[in-house]
Amino acid sequence: MANTPRITPHWKDSSYGTKLTHLLSARSIGLLCCSLFLSLLVFAAQFSVTFAAGTDSPDFKKLASTSTVGNFRPIRDHGSETKLPRATKPFLEFSKQRTQAKHEVVGVLGEEEMVRSNGREILDGVQTILVVSTDGYPNHFSTVQAAVDAVPMWNYVNWIILIKPGIYYGTVIVPQGKNHITLLGEDPATTTLSCQRSAKDTPMGILDSPCVIIEASFFVAKNIAFENTSPKPAELDYNAQAPAIRVSGDNSSFYGCSFLGWQDTLFADQGRQYYKDCRVEGSVDYILGYARAVFDNCTIYSRSGGFITAQSRWCDAECTAAQSAFVFLNCTLTGYGPTYLGRPWREYAKVLYIDTWMDSHVVSQGWEDWLEGTSPMFPHDNVYFAESNSRGPGANPQSRIVWSHQIGETEVEANMYRDIMSFLDGQSWIQQPPSVQAVLRSDLMRSLSPYSSIEGDAVPEETDRYPKRRGKGLHFKLLD
Repeated sequence: MANTPRITPHWKDSSYGTKLTHLLSARSIGLLCCSLFLSLLVFAAQFSVTFAAGTDSPDFKKLASTSTVGNFRPIRDHGSETKLPRATKPFLEFSKQRTQAKHEVVGVLGEEEMVRSNGREILDGVQTILVVSTDGYPNHFSTVQAAVDAVPMWNYVNWIILIKPGIYYGTVIVPQGKNHITLLGEDPATTTLSCQRSAKDTPMGILDSPCVIIEASFFVAKNIAFENTSPKPAELDYNAQAPAIRVSGDNSSFYGCSFLGWQDTLFADQGRQYYKDCRVEGSVDYILGYARAVFDNCTIYSRSGGFITAQSRWCDAECTAAQSAFVFLNCTLTGYGPTYLGRPWREYAKVLYIDTWMDSHVVSQGWEDWLEGTSPMFPHDNVYFAESNSRGPGANPQSRIVWSHQIGETEVEANMYRDIMSFLDGQSWIQQPPSVQAVLRSDLMRSLSPYSSIEGDAVPEETDRYPKRRGKGLHFKLLD
């Protein structure tokens, strides 16, 4: 256990204390084990651990979202005091091996000690793992929405939702306040969130027609396919928008994901967004919105002729949306044509393609107006469409429409957008999440909580090492 791999929250950098992983469980062990625990744990900072008296089997879902006498909230970070459920024998064994000879007990206040760490909570790094599958295991959620619903509102800590391979039909909504959720799959070819609906099927049109709606901040997805199976719309069908996803929360990132649809596939609505090694498919305006978004090393595939982008930056430097732009870096454009790089959805639309390879399906003029009848809807002076170092048969800088821009490969402006961290203020939130394999290889997950693994292992017979579990699919680990 001394070399146990840790599943460390990728957006946290805990710089205080010794790294310590705790397992929360529902089984009470009484005062004797509490005393043993206090004799083994020695802490680098001034804090001690609280055991929640008054319940031998706390409801973990309730524990995560309530603050009652028997079920103390373990995931708040705005104070310096927090109460935890009672420890179990594996908690004590693990704590002993991780902390021996490195700390000192700072005091004994009985069975309800307060967690303190110089005003900073040890619970900053809590990470909870939920599992979704179609296998019917009692400790797995059967829908992604059910797992999302288990995350408490105004969440401050990191929740990973592991999704086993399968096609999960239905809508998923991550509302504002359910922050720090990561959806983690093994491969977008085998793990799909899918639905079939369009703007004409919903009261608010394109806003509530996406299969997946992300309104929370710090959302992460890796190796997931988001799909809307609505058929290719008829020409001039203005109610056929069928997004696979709408992303409206700030600091959202996607790694190795696929976005599949026809019209308005990826609605990058607002906020800062980062897409790495992703694939986007569609035909008409299939990347749209006014987010500040970077597509890094992505494949953009046109299923038929149409427009890749419909960017909707709606103001100049006088408003907060002024930094809105779609930036494509080191991307590959392929598929069927004739395809335009984009058209403006609002007056100040802004799109840049930098170091991007374009196949012959891209028309030589590159860009198009948003037409009202036969006239442009928006003045060209305000729209900013640009390229730098485009390559491939679809790269024709001399033939581009006159009101678009060509930026030199070494110009300051091009390099400004190549600096992703600066453009997106991404230093604190753009980092690769762990893979499913890394999570499953964790000795801690296998040895201390095998029945919460993604493989759906059978719950072992109840023992002191494996106390009976209450709460569906919830695996609490505290990382200091």
